[in-house]
Amino acid sequence: MKVLIIGKNIKNVYLSLDAKNFELDKNQNAHLDLVYDGGEKYYNDRFSIMTGQKLANEVISNFRIESETAYSPENPETCDDFQYILLSKNNYINLAPEFVKQCDFNSKILEKRTAKFDYLYIDWSAELNNVQIKTILDYLESHPKTKLAWCFDRSELPKLLNAPDLSKTNLTTFYRLLQRAEIVFVMGEKSQMMRVKQILGTLSTLKLIYVTENQILAGVFKEDFQNKDLKVTRDVAATIIAGTIFSALITDWNLQRALMLSKINVENSKANKTLKINQLSDKLREALAIR
Repeated sequence: MKVLIIGKNIKNVYLSLDAKNFELDKNQNAHLDLVYDGGEKYYNDRFSIMTGQKLANEVISNFRIESETAYSPENPETCDDFQYILLSKNNYINLAPEFVKQCDFNSKILEKRTAKFDYLYIDWSAELNNVQIKTILDYLESHPKTKLAWCFDRSELPKLLNAPDLSKTNLTTFYRLLQRAEIVFVMGEKSQMMRVKQILGTLSTLKLIYVTENQILAGVFKEDFQNKDLKVTRDVAATIIAGTIFSALITDWNLQRALMLSKINVENSKANKTLKINQLSDKLREALAIR
């Protein structure tokens, strides 16, 4: 089994702040009045992890699956997007960075690959434009045995919710690529799930896994989960959950067990150190004994 992961490298930079940096208003709500540009030190501690395609690659390779990441050929080692995250007490807040290095996927990446892939895995971090989608679609049309798994971020939900009839032909490239998918992960609110299921229901062979802030839902199965490590933000959790379920399904675990493994992985991972398949299997046996 060989998988090519398409996405961006995202570096989560966590900044631990002292309470004195916050001002309280008359309602005792805390406010932080600063613009962080990476130059001044407002924090007590700094910790960073790699997420996006790098974390997806770790999760998938921990299942002993041969995987590669689609780095940008121009600058493969240092092409990272930065996301600053404030940690204070038992909460975190995302900061919009003032500088971003774009790590884009392009056709050269697929042209360079001589290996045949069993799956293309599009991570939520990919943020593909129409040209990139067309590149992937062309590759899949010339490699009909290669299957597709696609993770949708919350920002992409409007495209799904406004999708045309997916049973039709002559659709735009985005929806033609969606027609090609065998496994789809959607990160969203539970209130939107039924609409997404209705839209994707015309794709009879597609497996849909829906991930909310604290639940994983697929078919008749459901698993509740809790992020025990504060640094496992919603985006990090989504990467771990999707990568685990994908890896389990393509290595012949059934859907119910795949969801259980993803719950175990996200609840026991520390930042970007996820569990290997033997650790997951051991914890699954323990969980089944309790149930």
